Amino acid sequence: MRKEDIRTAIQDARPGLQKCYAPLAERGAGNQRVVVRFTLVGQGTLGSFQDADIIESTLDDPMFLSCLLRELSQARFRAPWGTGAATITYPFVFQSSARDGG
Repeated sequence: MRKEDIRTAIQDARPGLQKCYAPLAERGAGNQRVVVRFTLVGQGTLGSFQDADIIESTLDDPMFLSCLLRELSQARFRAPWGTGAATITYPFVFQSSARDGG
């Protein structure tokens, strides 16, 4: 798969991902990192999101992590080339907006 295609799908899903993080940001969660591994299986021109796992997270919030995976499962990825399946490991960084100017 082309990295650009993955980035585009993730960018398109960003508003939903940010909604997942918003309650934590409001409670002052600060900057957080989550690494997700998932498989995309080709179905026509789209890749079907399957077998997702959180492989690293600085947050231990099941509701947030569940929301994150749900939003990713709805993202529109292009189908993988060749064998028709690709395993992707993708890091996400969530940042609270600084209200104190710092």
